[in-house]
Amino acid sequence: MMGFLRQKQNVSIVAQNPLGKTSILNVLSHPEVMAHHQMEHATCLFIRLEGVAMAEISQDACCAYIYHSIQPRLPQPLARPDSVAFYDLSRLCRGAARMGVYLILCIDQFDRLAENSQLDVSFFDGLRSLSSAGHVTFLTASHKTLSVLQGTILRLSGSPFFNIFQLFELEPLAEPDGRSLLLHRLQTVGIGLPPDVIEWVLSWANGRPRHLQFAAHHAIELSRQNNPWDDGSTNALKKELSNLDMPDRNSQGKIDSNSRAYQVKNGRFLRE
Repeated sequence: MMGFLRQKQNVSIVAQNPLGKTSILNVLSHPEVMAHHQMEHATCLFIRLEGVAMAEISQDACCAYIYHSIQPRLPQPLARPDSVAFYDLSRLCRGAARMGVYLILCIDQFDRLAENSQLDVSFFDGLRSLSSAGHVTFLTASHKTLSVLQGTILRLSGSPFFNIFQLFELEPLAEPDGRSLLLHRLQTVGIGLPPDVIEWVLSWANGRPRHLQFAAHHAIELSRQNNPWDDGSTNALKKELSNLDMPDRNSQGKIDSNSRAYQVKNGRFLRE
């Protein structure tokens, strides 16, 4: 993915919850990951945008939201206009390019943005023009592919914006990769679990990276409280995970940018 982004190729990440779309956005913008892919953290800005924040507002309000998400991050912030229209957003992106800043606009929950009935083809064509001019690159995360979104939302038909993305569809981790991720996380802190517990956790997580990370986190905490590991620890871990109400979005969890946590259907692991 970073290779495409480095070449200013727009990228679309598609997966059902909870396979880690939001976590991948966090990982890609991590300074260590950027450095690994020769992307300067000072001149390459990942601007995080929430599709849900633009789900029910006007086109100008969307432009203002994007504008005010970018403007404070620039090394030489430009004066803020009293009101923001698409022209102002375009001028801001051109200004960033003149400063030598590469903007990557990361739109999470893009489905919600596309479903906003107040946005028509002209809005998305405007976004495409920003990309075509080389001023910004888009990185989106959604449940549906952009072609499916365009095909099911009639007012978006005909917009070329939805055809300029490299698609990455996430799938659950294969069993060997899930096992490797779990064992690697435990081994980094010197914790070993009984084989039957490992198998139970892998079955419970069912290839979902974030579930594996939660399981490792709880196992580490229990191991610190009950050393050595015993049947009570096993029962406590199973109870904790079985009762866990896994949220759709992991806004609180820490991201391990070095772990091979995500499998991609038509791409590669983030880190190899």
